Amino acid sequence: MGRVLVLMLLLCPGVALAQDDDAMEVQRCVWRCLADSPGAESAEYQQCVAARCNDPVATPAPQPVAPPVVPAGPPWGSGATQDGQGFFAGQYAAETDNFLYYTCDASGTQNLLLTGQVEGPAAVISVDIDGQVLGLWFDVSAGGYTSRLDPGSPLPGLIALARRVELRNGAGWSLGQFGMAGAQEAISAARAACGL
Repeated sequence: MGRVLVLMLLLCPGVALAQDDDAMEVQRCVWRCLADSPGAESAEYQQCVAARCNDPVATPAPQPVAPPVVPAGPPWGSGATQDGQGFFAGQYAAETDNFLYYTCDASGTQNLLLTGQVEGPAAVISVDIDGQVLGLWFDVSAGGYTSRLDPGSPLPGLIALARRVELRNGAGWSLGQFGMAGAQEAISAARAACGL
């Protein structure tokens, strides 16, 4: 009997260590999903965790996913560009002190501009439109970044109809969450003034 007790005591720490190893493996899986997704709030992340990381022994109850928070703020503005050669629609993200602008001109040129507290080399910036993430190349321009849109790009229309738009750098840091109040009217007005 004494040998069985000693044997059980020796095996119990092994069971605890195995459980710790399993929990750590689940955590590593969660971190991999986070690294391969736009963020913990994204459907891509949630699906990855559900498909790859759930521990069949101790699967937690599913947590309701809260809808993304749409920052409050003033409505989008629009008007003629400073040089008088085109028109813009834009919004400010107070939490990052950045501005997002859509610009166009009569030649059909369309751009997205990100200005404010941004710095660094030209890069791909993630544009998250209601959870649909697009990677756009932004070149360094005076005071920020510019991404030239292809003629006929659906992006201005997608942004105009969005409930939420967020831009993130390559490391996943937010460059701004932009409220969408008045976006459709502002972008439509700019596009009409440009003849688009």
